[in-house]
Amino acid sequence: MDDEGLQAFIDEANQLLQQMEHILLDAENAQGNMDLLNALFRTMHTIKGSAGLFALDDIVKFTHEVENVLDLLRKGSIELDEALVSVMLRCRDYVQTMVDAISNAKIIPSIEDRTALLTELQCYQVAKTVLIATSAPIVKEAQIEFVTCESSSLSWLIFLGFGPDLLRHGLDPASFLRFLTRQGRIEKVLPLIDTQLNAADFDPEHNYLQFALRFEGNTTVAALHDVFEFVREDSLVLISPLAEAHEFLQQQTGQIQPEVWEKINAAWVELGLAPLAIEKPAPVDEAPSRPALETTAQQGGGKKVKTEKTGETTFLRVEAEKLDSLINLVGELVISGAAGNLLASQNGAMALQEWSLSMSNLIEQIRAGVLSMRMAQIGEVFQRFPRVVRDVAKELGKDIHLEVTGAETELDKSMIEKLSDPLMHIVRNAMDHGIESKEVRIKAGKPIHGTVYLNAYHESGSVMIEVSDDGAGLRRDKILAKAVERGLVSAEAQLSEQEIFSLIFEPGFSTADQVTNLSGRGVGMDVVKKSIDALRGHVMVDSDVGVGTVLRIRLPLTLAIIDGFLVRSSNATYVVPLESVIECIELPDELKIDGSLDHLNLRGELLPLLRLSQFLELESSDQETERANVVVIRANERKVGLVVDALLGEFQTVIKPLGTLFQHLKAIGGSTILGNGQVALILDVSELVQHVTLRDAEIFSFNHELATRSAIHNHNHNHLAF
Repeated sequence: MDDEGLQAFIDEANQLLQQMEHILLDAENAQGNMDLLNALFRTMHTIKGSAGLFALDDIVKFTHEVENVLDLLRKGSIELDEALVSVMLRCRDYVQTMVDAISNAKIIPSIEDRTALLTELQCYQVAKTVLIATSAPIVKEAQIEFVTCESSSLSWLIFLGFGPDLLRHGLDPASFLRFLTRQGRIEKVLPLIDTQLNAADFDPEHNYLQFALRFEGNTTVAALHDVFEFVREDSLVLISPLAEAHEFLQQQTGQIQPEVWEKINAAWVELGLAPLAIEKPAPVDEAPSRPALETTAQQGGGKKVKTEKTGETTFLRVEAEKLDSLINLVGELVISGAAGNLLASQNGAMALQEWSLSMSNLIEQIRAGVLSMRMAQIGEVFQRFPRVVRDVAKELGKDIHLEVTGAETELDKSMIEKLSDPLMHIVRNAMDHGIESKEVRIKAGKPIHGTVYLNAYHESGSVMIEVSDDGAGLRRDKILAKAVERGLVSAEAQLSEQEIFSLIFEPGFSTADQVTNLSGRGVGMDVVKKSIDALRGHVMVDSDVGVGTVLRIRLPLTLAIIDGFLVRSSNATYVVPLESVIECIELPDELKIDGSLDHLNLRGELLPLLRLSQFLELESSDQETERANVVVIRANERKVGLVVDALLGEFQTVIKPLGTLFQHLKAIGGSTILGNGQVALILDVSELVQHVTLRDAEIFSFNHELATRSAIHNHNHNHLAF
């Protein structure tokens, strides 16, 4: 079996099964939409046809039963209700298991599940005879479909004008003939080879072979055409009952090129058709370079013409490891380019500097192009949640809708793969803890159905992902009481709203009154925090009681290369992610003299300051008091002024991870190599801002306590004096 062809089948089946899940959920909400029902049928029919090409009989047999029910559904013989949607989703899951088992021998599809599903499918097929008893044409067609080939059969003439690119697409002509025998018996095969073929021009990847067949089988024209569904666009497939072949062939004389028509006529005569005595057809205007006509002779004699597709997009499959290796090499190229820029500026030669600038521009374009190859739409993750919301809502007995926006937002592919589990925890928690029961929502004057929102968008060089709900919201008093009970904070602590909400990310923290299958054990939100931190992201929570909760995740666009801003503090160089930098200003003289002042009046806004040399406990430098600058940074909607000695400008930063020895450094997010070969540490802006926030909270708490004690002391003193 061709491994590449089989892998192509697995990839295609996975995509079709994802489509089937989305179509089912959409069709459940849009009852009677024939486009969706037809698309639903095509997904399973395509999987069945592809599986037949690779002799995957178990998949073919099971999908055939599913296809029968879907066919009745699109004909209107049965209705798509909630129960049938659930059955089809379970069938979809079982087919997914069978597809996964092809490449993973450890996965074994359950025989019990298969038997149970087939039984349910048979119930729908038996019940349909009652529903369609008043429709004679449908009954007749249904009877034809279920008659086996052992009964009296019809004779068919078939012409298979396979296109020249058949082999290039990984398709084997013989596999179609083998699959055709499932509907009957091939009486005679007539291979048709181009007699004008020049051996010198022979191309082993070009298909030169076509077939004419005489076939015996009790089937329909539509069923026979389905066998060749994968080659419809590039091939000429003609199918007719032998008894109607004269009339059918006459209908094609004005639609097919003369030389092709003569070949078909001669072949069918050899297969048993009486000679067709008609004039040679006129040449077809603007004949295509290859036969791209598909004529479908239905029971009503209709026909359909398809032309070649134009403007197709070509995709090339590349291993992820090769792409990662390329990105690493581009990172080294960025470092070498920075070294070249430094040498050019030190040399002072104008020609060398111009050459260096040109190289820098090219490297920037290469960097952007390579990184764009790693970008993928976050919809790859979002598309899993309609099914999750449906299943969890039914388990909870709640009516919950899901609204998704921003699915086209792009993010690094490696990050998308790691977002699924954290988002799954968040969405399930929102449904279990956030959305109230129907009775509670009615009493609160809310719509009976709750809503979970998934949204993604770009903001300041980062990707923001929001998961929100219109549920009960977080109760600050309950969270704080639970934290005090567990000893996470003291009873006298004065915490801000954000600090209280951040307690839900503590390991084992839960305010649930009882443990359920979904939540309540305190496992989940701490995993979310760790997963987001590992992606160099940040998570924030906003909530209003009775209104709902919003959880925001801020992530960098990529984990490989970022734009940085170089600063110097004492004798060391550091990198601040450029996306976090708002502006740079000179430190006022009064703040240079008095190093104890930790706030700055920035155009009427009180800006807390963090002196980097003091925070990192760096050795003092003589340049410290000569000229100091403030880099205004932002994280989690809070601003902080980072006091540094010098501003060194923008710098393309290739992120190098720190070893395990330095993992305890909370304010350091990684390292990079400068053009002069020195190592510069990358600052973690979120940690710096959090440190300043906690520092200010402690100062406020301390000042509040002093003020309280002073007030008590004054009160007691006045009382004694009185």
